[in-house]
Amino acid sequence: FGKLLLESPVAEAVCSRFDLIFVDEYQDTNALQGAIVRLLKPDGRGVTVVGDEAQSIYAFRGTTVTNMLDFPRQYDPPATVLTLEENYRSVQLS
Repeated sequence: FGKLLLESPVAEAVCSRFDLIFVDEYQDTNALQGAIVRLLKPDGRGVTVVGDEAQSIYAFRGTTVTNMLDFPRQYDPPATVLTLEENYRSVQLS
């Protein structure tokens, strides 16, 4: 799939079909998956990724937290990073 996105006629046909791309658990993507996101939206417009580099647990499957860490700098201008400081998944019991 990645090679197809390098060929102009195919790339234009495929990329034009997607206005928005959302990737959850981006810290657990591999290099090819990260490259596909960049090929689908080279300018980064409409791309949203969510993840937590501290929870990258699938390196044994070939994932790389580098996708998450380097994401902002892959675009010009750099992507905006929003950090959630509050834990919304769980609360401490009194």
